[in-house]
Amino acid sequence: MAALDFEKDSSQSASITDASQSGLDITGTLSIECWVKVESDPGAGVYYGIMWKGGINTANSDTATQYGLWYDNDGAYRLNFGVRGTGNWKDCTYNVQLTPGTWYHVAGVYNPSTSIKLYLDGTEVASNPNSIPASLVNTAQPFIVGAMYSGSAGNYFDGLIDEVRVWNDIRTQTELNNNKLVQLTPGSEANLVSLWECDEGSGTTVEDKKGNNDLTTNSGWGTGIVYILAYTLTAELGTFALTGVASSLQKGYNMIAALGTFTLTGVSSALSKGYQVIAETGSFIVSGIASLFPTTGWVWRNKPTFSWSNRTKPSDDWTDRTKPTPNWTT
Repeated sequence: MAALDFEKDSSQSASITDASQSGLDITGTLSIECWVKVESDPGAGVYYGIMWKGGINTANSDTATQYGLWYDNDGAYRLNFGVRGTGNWKDCTYNVQLTPGTWYHVAGVYNPSTSIKLYLDGTEVASNPNSIPASLVNTAQPFIVGAMYSGSAGNYFDGLIDEVRVWNDIRTQTELNNNKLVQLTPGSEANLVSLWECDEGSGTTVEDKKGNNDLTTNSGWGTGIVYILAYTLTAELGTFALTGVASSLQKGYNMIAALGTFTLTGVSSALSKGYQVIAETGSFIVSGIASLFPTTGWVWRNKPTFSWSNRTKPSDDWTDRTKPTPNWTT
């Protein structure tokens, strides 16, 4: 997987003009998210623009800025998200030093008249509920990744940016956390405005997989994040066992036991949040789960009856399974 690789001293960014974009002038509910990996710490007073719709380098003094995510060293290392209503700039800040060479997921969410929130790696880290504007200004400025706009791009990011998403709804912490490593199906995602997977690996165009907002870039390319596939592990009858699961097993898995017993044992510490586990009948057993296994986010569902009428009997070896009696027609 590829990612955009920006060099701060080479004036690199990816952008689309306001006249060319469609749907990015969001004035209501808004969520923006992406993955970032800085290659160096910003110097004193230096800003690294991550995602920006609007103008000028100094975010809180520009009436043309609409919304943005950035990382800076303004008295301390800080991650920031800000929005502007009519004459009313609001932001929230989290003091954190991002480790160069490490991937982080960052997100900002605007809830009109209610709050703006900042998320790091799927966890809310800052919030501002004070005098939040009822709507955002609609600017005539570009949408830009890897810089904060200033007539020409300025305050350049130094590092990699991947999987850039813009939504016109309020993404919850659960949605952000559960889907940050999942490759989305753009046509199936309601309220997704634009999705740049940044997987081209070469060239000057970054395709918008959802909308018509392809970005033009003068950046380089690097290695991006690795999606966690949304595997479905299904036991239709009998026992399903996962033992000694490797540390790479992560978020986004569906584990379904329709009948019989589903067993997870010896699961490593990397097993984390976002799992949906469904036992429709029979027993579900979880044992040996390490401390990082979540205490919330599980879906437990018991279905009193189970119809096999819409399933076709497989032709594979049934030596380890017992053929069910109800509703088999073949």
